[in-house]
Amino acid sequence: AMLFEETEVRVLGYDHVKGDEEDVGRRIRADLEAIPKIRGAELLFPGTELNTRPFFRELSKCRKDIQIWGGYSGDHVLNAPVHFIFDTTGVLYDSVLVTALAGENIFIDVDKCIGWEPLVPSCRVTKAEGNRLIELEGRPASEIYEKFLQIDRRTQNNAEEGYTFPDHPEILINGD
Repeated sequence: AMLFEETEVRVLGYDHVKGDEEDVGRRIRADLEAIPKIRGAELLFPGTELNTRPFFRELSKCRKDIQIWGGYSGDHVLNAPVHFIFDTTGVLYDSVLVTALAGENIFIDVDKCIGWEPLVPSCRVTKAEGNRLIELEGRPASEIYEKFLQIDRRTQNNAEEGYTFPDHPEILINGD
C-alpha cells in the first residue's frame, strides 16, 4: 500500500485495446491532460500482444510536464500464450491500466532503463551488412553471443534464452 497525503491517485482502465492502440493512446492523453495538477502516470500493459508504436506515438504528444512510465505485466516470459493484468473488477486480457498522480506537492523524475547491462568489454565491429552484425573483433558474432550468454544457436528456443542471464564467471557486467 502507498500513502499519498497530498496527492490524488486515479486509476483509469482502457479495455479492448488490441487493434485500436492509436485511438486508446489518444484517449489516455486527453484523459491525463484533463486532470488538474497532474504530475505523472504509470502505464501497465498486458504483455507484448499490443502494437505499442502507434500507442506511444500518441502519448508522446502529451504535455511535457506530465511524466509517463510503465511496463509490461508478467516476467521475462515474453512468448507466453497469455499475459494479463487485473484490478478490482477482475482479470483483464486486452486492457491497459493507468495510475495517474496529481497534486502540488508530488515531484516525479523518470529515467529510461530496459534492464540490460554490458556483458562483455567493448568490441569493435569488424564486419556488418546493413544493420546485420556479422563479426566482432574478427570473430563471428554468434560465437561471442554463445560464449557470454551461454546460448546454443542450434536450439529452437533462442528467444527465451536471449532474455535470461546465466550465472557465469566469464560474464563481465560494467567491466567488473
